[in-house]
Amino acid sequence: MMLADTEEQVGIKHFAMETWPEAAELAEFRGGGFMRAPLNPVTTDSDNQFHMEGKALLRFVAPKLVRFVKRFLGDCDLELSDIDLLVPHQASGSFMKLLKRLGVSEDKTVNILYEDVNCVAASFPMALSVAQKEGRIKPGDNVLLLGTASGLSIGAAMIKW
Repeated sequence: MMLADTEEQVGIKHFAMETWPEAAELAEFRGGGFMRAPLNPVTTDSDNQFHMEGKALLRFVAPKLVRFVKRFLGDCDLELSDIDLLVPHQASGSFMKLLKRLGVSEDKTVNILYEDVNCVAASFPMALSVAQKEGRIKPGDNVLLLGTASGLSIGAAMIKW
């Protein structure tokens, strides 16, 4: 994949992000700050490891993800059928299955999770590179980047390729 200047109307067309802090305890590092600082005697080794309650997190995010994507596409004046390629954050197999609730067919979704595992935010450029090498992305395509993060946050970017 190569970035270059162009006269075409390409690039990020819309971005949005929402956060629900009430889900923070479902996916977090408990250590850090001054309450559980690394040298504080009450801080345990476990406090400095990532904790996630996967099933509870998926139950929390599922309805929010569907509503978020509908609002996002509406803000873009697009329908789901206008999306040429969905590039999700490759967080987990469960999240990838959750994407089916959006109604995007698997042939329009880039899934590199089973080859590369969770590469955090690097999954976006990695998946875009795979899509380009496989000929699944071409100039003028509407590409939806969609991700989640601890906290819980959902973010999306609409890119005109």
